[in-house]
Amino acid sequence: MTQRERQLLNWIEENPLISQQELADKAGITRSSVAVHISNLMKKGYITGKGYIVNTAPYVTVVGGVNMDIGGWPGEVPVMQDSNPGVVRMSLGGVGRNIAHNMALLGMDVRLLTVFGDDINAQKIAASCLTARRRRRKRSRMRRRRFLNLNSLRVPMPLRSLV
Repeated sequence: MTQRERQLLNWIEENPLISQQELADKAGITRSSVAVHISNLMKKGYITGKGYIVNTAPYVTVVGGVNMDIGGWPGEVPVMQDSNPGVVRMSLGGVGRNIAHNMALLGMDVRLLTVFGDDINAQKIAASCLTARRRRRKRSRMRRRRFLNLNSLRVPMPLRSLV
């Protein structure tokens, strides 16, 4: 998909009833050029039919919790009433996150709907969502290079809520 086609498709997704002339005015190109781009988008499977009905791939939505699991272990046998050095390990957890993560590892398009705070752990959770999204897009590009006729393959953004 070209940058111009992506731009037009974004505008069509925002307003499926937008006219070709309105698209042309927004893009600064002729109406006939818009018609060619729309024809290409239809051939590639991004748009299906009149009214610009956008073809979206099916996905799974997981609604559930996400949290930071924190575990600690003493380095040696604990001594009562004394400081005991040890190791602390933190990892992403939560039933909803774990289910969504494992489904994504199986190659499914997954969206996680969750709520989490605004502390350092929430920042780590948000960063992991962005990293997972980049990995999925990279795998998607690799699939397009390896196989023919996967022009209709789209990878939607994961859904998350912040409170």
